[in-house]
Amino acid sequence: MTFKELLAEIGDSAKPLHLSSLYALSNLSKADLATLRAIWPSIAVERRRKIVQNLAEIGEESVEVDFSDALRTMLGDADAEVRAAAVDGLWECEDVALIKPFIALLQSDPAELVRARAAIALGRYMYLAELEELSTTKATQVKQALLAAHRSPTETLEVRRRALEALSALTDPEIHDLIAAAYKHPEEQMRVSAIFAMGHSGHTRWRSTVLKELDNPSPAIRFEAAKAAGELEAKKAVPRLIELLAESDREIQQAAAWSLGQIGGKQAKEALRRAAQGQDQVLREAAEAALEELAFWENPMGAFDYLAGGEETADSDQEDEDLDEE
Repeated sequence: MTFKELLAEIGDSAKPLHLSSLYALSNLSKADLATLRAIWPSIAVERRRKIVQNLAEIGEESVEVDFSDALRTMLGDADAEVRAAAVDGLWECEDVALIKPFIALLQSDPAELVRARAAIALGRYMYLAELEELSTTKATQVKQALLAAHRSPTETLEVRRRALEALSALTDPEIHDLIAAAYKHPEEQMRVSAIFAMGHSGHTRWRSTVLKELDNPSPAIRFEAAKAAGELEAKKAVPRLIELLAESDREIQQAAAWSLGQIGGKQAKEALRRAAQGQDQVLREAAEAALEELAFWENPMGAFDYLAGGEETADSDQEDEDLDEE
């Protein structure tokens, strides 16, 4: 079957969409990419949505495929859901050639959904800039586009808050001021993003704020605070995070388990081990994953012994008892 014939079958809404057939869209040749561009608009919109969503999911699960060329073509789709899913599918791609189209989507796409996803995608480049793996020129382009989106009086709250989240990877007093202002915003969604940004920034100045927000009555804020506590390695949060393992909200439970695994320490490990031996399957799996990651980072060679309940060193125990300073 030629690529054109295979593409016709993939795009046929009357037939089941077999995921195995989508692998043909990986590592496209120039000729096949041209064929995709020519045929893609003629495929029914619901089918296009299903195809691009599956490409994003397959790409997230497998390192053996590269749908980037196909997904770039889909960034120009007439349907907003397809464009947004294409952005999502490219979120791990670090090709600087994507900066220009992502900025264009952020600035000009008529759909809020797409502008918000473009802002999130540009956050990847802010992270690279923080690591000094992006040129100053490119970093400045991305930063200025995100700042403009966040400060725009005509932009929607959703896009503005996603732009702030994307900027939060930068160690920059200007960005810290924006986070502080967002934390005082009257809309809860912006405050949620502020807590997210605090954790993503990795700056210890936010530890006391995050610790306080672990008791916030809003589940959305408690969730972000639970995640941020782990990102900031806030040891003082451990007792409260252990309490959150008993939360009825699954996402908060899992965030608490993840953060305990990031922070570590004797108390955190014991709580995770208890959870890993419990009857709650969802919490058990979250605790096991947290213990596995913690064991790996502490001692890659002895990770499996650690998970089996191996003894900890005296130095480790002493370190576990130390509390971070705010």
